[in-house]
Amino acid sequence: MDYTPLRTELTDYYMHTLAGSVEDLRVRVYEKLDNFDKENPGLNSMKLKAQQYKTIAETFEPKLFNHLPFYYETGAIAAYGDGSYGRGGRHANGWIFDRNNHIASDRFPEDTRLFNQNHSDILYLTCGPFFDTEHTPIPMKKIFSVGLSGVCEEAKEALAKCATDEERDFVEAAITGLESIKLIGDKFAAEARRRLETETDPENIRCFTMIADTAGRVPWEAPKTFYEGVATLAFMRKAIGSIEGYGYNSVGRPDALIAPLMENDKKNGVTYDEMYDLMCRFMLIWDCHVDHDKVMSGYADYEYENSITIGGVGENGKEVFNDVTKMFVDSALELDLIYPKLMCRFGSKSSKEYLALISKPLLRSKNIFLFENDDTMIPAMMNAGYTEEQARGYVVSGCWDALCGDYNKPSSGEYLNLLRALEWSVTMPKERLLANHLDFKPISGSDSFEDVYSAFLSNAERLIRLKARLNAKGGRCWKDISPMPVTSALMMNPLRNRRDLTNGGTGYAREQMNFAGFPDVVDSLLAIKRLCFDEKICTVDEIVSQCVNDWPDENLRIIAARSPAFGDGSDESDALAGRLNSDLYRITRDLPTLFGGEYKIGYFMYTEVIWWGQKISATPNGRHAGYYISHGITPTRLHDIRSATDVLRSIKAVGLEKCAANSIANVMLPAARLDENSLSAFIRACALNGVEAIQINCVSRDELLAAQKEPEKYRHIVVRVTGFSCPFVMLSKQWQEEVLSRNYYD
Repeated sequence: MDYTPLRTELTDYYMHTLAGSVEDLRVRVYEKLDNFDKENPGLNSMKLKAQQYKTIAETFEPKLFNHLPFYYETGAIAAYGDGSYGRGGRHANGWIFDRNNHIASDRFPEDTRLFNQNHSDILYLTCGPFFDTEHTPIPMKKIFSVGLSGVCEEAKEALAKCATDEERDFVEAAITGLESIKLIGDKFAAEARRRLETETDPENIRCFTMIADTAGRVPWEAPKTFYEGVATLAFMRKAIGSIEGYGYNSVGRPDALIAPLMENDKKNGVTYDEMYDLMCRFMLIWDCHVDHDKVMSGYADYEYENSITIGGVGENGKEVFNDVTKMFVDSALELDLIYPKLMCRFGSKSSKEYLALISKPLLRSKNIFLFENDDTMIPAMMNAGYTEEQARGYVVSGCWDALCGDYNKPSSGEYLNLLRALEWSVTMPKERLLANHLDFKPISGSDSFEDVYSAFLSNAERLIRLKARLNAKGGRCWKDISPMPVTSALMMNPLRNRRDLTNGGTGYAREQMNFAGFPDVVDSLLAIKRLCFDEKICTVDEIVSQCVNDWPDENLRIIAARSPAFGDGSDESDALAGRLNSDLYRITRDLPTLFGGEYKIGYFMYTEVIWWGQKISATPNGRHAGYYISHGITPTRLHDIRSATDVLRSIKAVGLEKCAANSIANVMLPAARLDENSLSAFIRACALNGVEAIQINCVSRDELLAAQKEPEKYRHIVVRVTGFSCPFVMLSKQWQEEVLSRNYYD
């Protein structure tokens, strides 16, 4: 099937037309809501959010595409954005944010100033503020079991049990939101009927007839066919993003949800090829949201937060691997897609056929997957308090957020800079510490390694506790800024509790704290131990001086850089990594969260490997000022580590079963030495060695170097950059060099 005309139409719309549509709708919606606000003064945020739902649904104009049987495009959110207000431009759903965003700063002016100060001094990053607005998985279980109508009936039953105005306002807003989504579907059905009145193209007649017959019913009713299941994914992704104002970038586990519908279709005579054609058209939608001719040079230039989790075990413990799973992978490969992001769950007991399937694109230079290990993640989720069944159902949202989306609120969408904590433990910048309300202990003058370790850990704890306090304090405002009644209604517990998720309605209060720079910190501590205490080559104060002055003694720097390091497989480095992880887990776990409960920890970061690195001075591991930060749980590039076996051993020693927020390792594997069997064996070895998530680039270094000289010949090579993939030749020179600087493992 030739999808070129469809690809062309979609690309033209998302690259040239959508932005104007978004702004036009925003202006009209804002005017209506501003007038409503003036005419109805004093309404609370829940009632205003309900009016936002209704107004957007009534005002938007549905967009249908030729030869596409899916109904989803509302023209309400920018292609670069994902529904989150502020991502890629202002959206119609940002009205309530604009109106209420002052609330946190009004209530907590000094804490808001401090929060912003901490951000600017790169102590941490938050996709907020205070509350993650960008990494929400759409709760899909209810939609596929009872449809939105069933959820609406549940809400009406909850309404009869409401004991307070607050409870009643929440449930009524949820009902209004669900009915608004129904209206969105109805308008698509009406538009399809209108197009059919004059349509002569046979394929368009077929596609628009499917929409006319379906959009008003599904997902108001639960999907019953393969087409209806896939249509539900497309529709809900855009519909809820259009009205809610948060980033909805994961549609759950569709191979688990849609497989039964496929089997029913097969019994009714629908062929595999017919369903595969539908899958190809669905997948093409999301890739066309991204400008593949844009050079990736800035922050998230090549990003589109749209994630689909496949594989792994189901809630019953059996492997999820079926024809739908195959369709996702095969269509991505056949159509040469980068998006949607496919998050491939796996484990030590994954079938040979499944591992071969998810290896196939990498062996063709399409490094587009995140691999998520059930063997570690499920125990980590259970350690965080989820039941085994709930843990088995986790999804990967955004870049790598592991969430039980039917049960818990979005993550904090953040990471805390451990390397900054170490740097300031060394340099002790008094004015910056004071501005950030941090009372750090210096490592200078330490008489033992334990003194050094204790000082750093104490300082890291101060930063962690400050961040947790600001999270809890600012997050309490969110129910008054922008509640989420529709999302809440789709989750398992909020309607039962008659409380919005921004008001603790999920019953699961787990936040997450992700740490950046972990390997750099481990290596720095090991270098201090070796140079200052084991071999007594220099004092701690001399190390401090070297870091402040960016290592003027090159010989000493080389000795520091050749100390034991995370990833080298040594007992010493493994022991310290495990110790530090245990201490961070202990410090963080019982910190106060927004609604009580526990923090989850993990290790990852985004493009800050460059941006933060440029702003951090030299560190004791021999790293020069401005050099890269290590990514997640990936060994630093200061050490020529070649053994993948050693790396896996070190990762296992960390004890990632404590890390329910997820932890990411990047590996570069030599393409010429791999085939389906060896790559599958490596993935299985990752499962057996305690890896949580791994991003694999199966590439030839020589080919990448050749691509820099003759880019037109190597457009086919796609590399995993960080939480997204990009053709290597579309990376800026700076980012090409970052990829080339990574360790290649045997």
